[in-house]
Amino acid sequence: MSDAIDETPRIGEIVSKKAEVLLSTAQKIVEGSQAVHSDFAKLMIKYSIGAIPVYLALLQFSKFTQASSPEMLMMPIYLFLFSNIMFIFSYSPKTIEFEFELMEAIETAIKKAEKRRKRLNFVGLVFYLMGIVLASLLMVGILK
Repeated sequence: MSDAIDETPRIGEIVSKKAEVLLSTAQKIVEGSQAVHSDFAKLMIKYSIGAIPVYLALLQFSKFTQASSPEMLMMPIYLFLFSNIMFIFSYSPKTIEFEFELMEAIETAIKKAEKRRKRLNFVGLVFYLMGIVLASLLMVGILK
């Protein structure tokens, strides 16, 4: 028999004040992190979809667009659309399965979902920035 003290509460057992405070603090941190990533994804969905009409409007006023190929002029639009798709995937909830009794399983599932959301936000941001750079280069006339 082990003399180690197991502080994990069992079903029907009264949770100590310390465990209750730690659990509520961890819950607030997780919810705050999820809220930040969700808010970022919501904001970038608006920006990435809004960049398309702005780009098309600027394209009409650019004097270098006649020299560029139509395929090249469409590339920023595709990049903005791909970034929008990544942000939508990041914002949409993904179901995760875990055993409610095992705290490690819950932590692993939350970390996995958080990692997925971070990765999709990063990829979406890269596509968005590539679209802005390419659109800027096309407007200035560097790319043809």
